[in-house]
Order: sequence, then structure tokens, then C-alpha cells
Amino acid sequence: MAGSEWERDETRWKEVVEMTDHLVSAYENYAEGGNWKGKARSALRGVMGKGRDSWEGTEGWNTLEALVEGLKS
Repeated sequence: MAGSEWERDETRWKEVVEMTDHLVSAYENYAEGGNWKGKARSALRGVMGKGRDSWEGTEGWNTLEALVEGLKS
């Protein structure tokens, strides 16, 4: 999926948010070693950095922000 596609298309954006949520969960549940939070944060930063201009303030954006907050504890 091209980055520019999900940066413009709301349906694709929602799919990216869902996949990112699943990725963070996979890191939490299956990653070996103690650096799973760092890997999850890195994935979230990448998606949020590319999607900020188009999607900041949307429900999907809020979902990603909540995932970031959950990694702080």
C-alpha cells in the first residue's frame, strides 16, 4: 500500500490505524526481550509522522495517541 494513498483516503487511513494497533499488540504479546515498547513507539511515530498533516484530530489519530500514551506506563 503506497504511503500517499493512505495519506489521502480515509478508508485506507482507518486500515493503517487498525494494522498499527495490531502491530503494537503483537509487539507486546510476542516480542522477545525488553525493547518491544521502543519498537512499538517507533512504528507509531512513523505512521503519525506521515499522517499528521492529513489526519491529526481524527478518531484514528486519537487511537494512535492513546496507544502512545499506553506505552508510557
